[in-house]
Amino acid sequence: MMTDTPAVRRGPHFVRSAARAFSVLLAFDSRSGLTLAEIARKTALDGSTARRLLLTLADLGYVRSDGKAYHLTPRTLEFGFAYLSTIALPGVAQPHLQALAHALGETTTLAVLDGEDVFQLAVVAGFRRHATTVGTRLSAWTSASGFVLLAALADDDLERRLGIRPNQTELRDELKQVRARGWALLDSGVAAPIRNRQGNVITAIEVGGGLTPGIAAHEDVPELIRTARAIESDLAQHPE
Repeated sequence: MMTDTPAVRRGPHFVRSAARAFSVLLAFDSRSGLTLAEIARKTALDGSTARRLLLTLADLGYVRSDGKAYHLTPRTLEFGFAYLSTIALPGVAQPHLQALAHALGETTTLAVLDGEDVFQLAVVAGFRRHATTVGTRLSAWTSASGFVLLAALADDDLERRLGIRPNQTELRDELKQVRARGWALLDSGVAAPIRNRQGNVITAIEVGGGLTPGIAAHEDVPELIRTARAIESDLAQHPE
């Protein structure tokens, strides 16, 4: 059984070796490197299998070894760049994120929902910087952007996700409030949804990292909402 990877539906086409290779890549985190034993533990693979996969990934140029630990190489960025190049959203949003970060002095981010996480598509650092970059993943249940995106899910999808949460009643109530008011405030970050031409929420814009909880965050909501609407307007003019 592989761990630390999103749950997947395994059809008759499922290629276990490919899934195992991706589980090895996904095992790497913000640390400088991982030993073979650590990768085997995080992926629940036996040491021999983990070693063969690492050697294959090294042959392909996606990991390297310094003799003690394995490290990802810059080539892994190809996956992210290939995805970003197919969507207009980050490019359309970037000038608006920059203007918002300058106006409020806070870091602004653009994020999408990916499983139980939010994945940051764009980041603009404010005057008070905090450690986040494009590609950063955060639990959707612990970020303002996550609450905005979760609140936009269809009821059956949301209930399925809530069903495995220990405090589902409290979360359900909070998400209902987010739906009603159109923005979320969580852990000193405030976020609002961005919709496509069809009115579906596709991403969230967030201001955070240094906000004073409560008063300051609430004061930033009108500017945040105006920025979200401006991005939506530009997206509507952009060819799909």
